[in-house]
Amino acid sequence: MTITELAQVSRYFKFLSEVENGIARFYQVCSGYWPEEEIWAGLAREEKVHAESVLAMLAAVEAAPEKFTLLKPLVMRPLELFMEGLRTDEAKVRSGAYKKINAMAVSRDIEHSLIESRYDNLLESRDAVYNTYVRGMIEDTRRHGAAFSSRLATLGIIK
Repeated sequence: MTITELAQVSRYFKFLSEVENGIARFYQVCSGYWPEEEIWAGLAREEKVHAESVLAMLAAVEAAPEKFTLLKPLVMRPLELFMEGLRTDEAKVRSGAYKKINAMAVSRDIEHSLIESRYDNLLESRDAVYNTYVRGMIEDTRRHGAAFSSRLATLGIIK
């Protein structure tokens, strides 16, 4: 990995950590409005762990950049738009524009988004620690999405 690529990875992963914290914040807000839906509080905690994991992944890259290959340019704009969407969704919860069902559907969509589900498409790695984080986050995201889909099905919103 070149110095320029490492700088790009550093900037991207730091913002990606902020995105994970933004998801946690959205889930915390939802949990505050609908505390009977225990799913949000638990996943908010897990998303905070994801934010920390992204920074640990970055530390692994910075410690041994020769073990990593950038698979494609890391474009910031999708992350920025995602964060804008999170802020808008949070405002809609706070204003009452979203009902529980809306917030639940948005949460499921967050977990199915490319931002959340494609950590394995960012870098090719020969680093075992990094790869363990990637696998864990992908599995968590799959489980999170399934939990929201299951809850929406229980509520009769989706099949």
